[in-house]
Amino acid sequence: MLSIISLAACGPGDQKSAQNAAFLALQSEGEAWVLPDGKADAKKEASQGMLVFAADTIQTGKGSLDLQSRSGNALRIRENTTVTVESLVDQRGQAAVAVVLNLQQGSLFARAQKGQQTDEFTVKTPTAVASVRGTAFAVRYENGQPNVRVMEGSVAMQPRISSLEKMSSEALAKSPELQKLAELQRTEIIVETQKEASLDAKVSQTLQAINQELAEPGAGTAANLDLGDLSPESALEAKEMRRSAEDIMDEKTLVTVAAQEFDQLRQSVEKGEFDPSLLAELEGLRAEKRLEALQEIARMRMDAQANWQADYSKMATVVLRDGQQVYGEIVNRTAETLTIRDKQGLHNIPLAAIKSIE
Repeated sequence: MLSIISLAACGPGDQKSAQNAAFLALQSEGEAWVLPDGKADAKKEASQGMLVFAADTIQTGKGSLDLQSRSGNALRIRENTTVTVESLVDQRGQAAVAVVLNLQQGSLFARAQKGQQTDEFTVKTPTAVASVRGTAFAVRYENGQPNVRVMEGSVAMQPRISSLEKMSSEALAKSPELQKLAELQRTEIIVETQKEASLDAKVSQTLQAINQELAEPGAGTAANLDLGDLSPESALEAKEMRRSAEDIMDEKTLVTVAAQEFDQLRQSVEKGEFDPSLLAELEGLRAEKRLEALQEIARMRMDAQANWQADYSKMATVVLRDGQQVYGEIVNRTAETLTIRDKQGLHNIPLAAIKSIE
């Protein structure tokens, strides 16, 4: 189920058209940008109806971007994230789609359309790879630590040594050190529903250092590498997952359109006639699902602050203009309000009333 792959963008020739787009943007909230072909000087603010192609990079600040492919697979690029659509293969005759995403920083939530068992997602981080077919999952890479959370289905996770991807089999055969790294990279763990897995922190730090060293000119057979105690048996750690408010919100509100509607939207974009009202029904559904999510989050039992902070990744202090402070988990952000949950429950705070978020 898992492979580290390098694929060419689909579609005739090199010309970018709506027909060979990897994704269509269904919703953009707050700060979100697209860098065509990863070029910073061509950076554009993301918006509804924008097409995203292979080799494009997506960046978010205090915002998010929802994307959908024609097969119904969907992504939510979360806050403070940088991810590149590394490659796309769309074999329409065989109804197969393979997408490779390169997550450099931050996190994303993905949902593969049920029934699309030939579709594949591969999400790379600098030190780990996650690959799925037909599932809902989140991948996070922050402070050098990769993490995979599975809400539905299963995900295969492996360590990643990116420098090995460029080496020949002959070079690997000549170096015991590189062979040891290759063995580590073949280590795989299957993360099942309501489980999460991480790469051991020390292993992740070691792999980052190794990648940097092997990238240096004249690295050769890497005979001088300090591999430390790189044990395949202890590289990956799995445990029960506790759903966060962010998980619930993403599961509920990442909604998609049917294939026929998707084609109509894509054709309208290609003609330069995109009408945001075409997504009005979807926005209504998203608002309905947001309310459901907030109700479910409100029912969640609040733990002691120490345990709560350990389980949730979006803890923040919201400083209001009147001097008050609210410490809790950021649940949702719209163009007008921020929803935060503390021990007293949910608070909808107007963005205009917020001085800073720390």
